[in-house]
Amino acid sequence: MPRKGQGKRYPLNMRTTKEIREKLERAAAQSGRSLVQEVEHRLQKSFDHEETSASVSRQFSALKRELMIELHAQILEWFKGTEPNVSRPVRRRIQAQASPSTEDKSK
Repeated sequence: MPRKGQGKRYPLNMRTTKEIREKLERAAAQSGRSLVQEVEHRLQKSFDHEETSASVSRQFSALKRELMIELHAQILEWFKGTEPNVSRPVRRRIQAQASPSTEDKSK
């Protein structure tokens, strides 16, 4: 009988290796789920993981595009001879790389 709120269940006949079945049985025993519930739980988690990975990938791509646009704009400002509009942390890194370190001064 389906649990409340989960809807009707449909049969899914499958075969697997002995090793996978044993892993599923151990996981089911540890989680307190039946073998079928454990399989369904793990399948759902794999779909959730795919959706999350796709979302993170889309967000990363959008951020990468934004950063590339900002970088190109800053490069154009440098070529024009104007002071680029660089964020404070980026400016500090640039200045740190441009100035000689204290170790270099002592030599």
